[in-house]
Amino acid sequence: MNKELEVENLANQSLVAQRLVCDHNTVGGILNVSTGQPSLASCSAARKHYERYLEQQRQNKKSEEGSRKRKSLLTEIEELKEKKGERVWTLMG
Repeated sequence: MNKELEVENLANQSLVAQRLVCDHNTVGGILNVSTGQPSLASCSAARKHYERYLEQQRQNKKSEEGSRKRKSLLTEIEELKEKKGERVWTLMG
């Protein structure tokens, strides 16, 4: 459920960002877009923020894969312990 909300929130964030750019361009006109230092700094900061977001997503994916592998190994170990216990009881009985 959290992933669904996260994707939806990301979609909303990108929609808001696109809308801001579109509004800025329509107010001043496409030929009057300022490319001054504040605009360049804002674009640079936005890109860094996006890269951090992507890196966080990669880390989350790695940790989820690791926990899934760990969980499957633990269940396999428990199954082997149960089989070993059953075998001991059949040898004793």
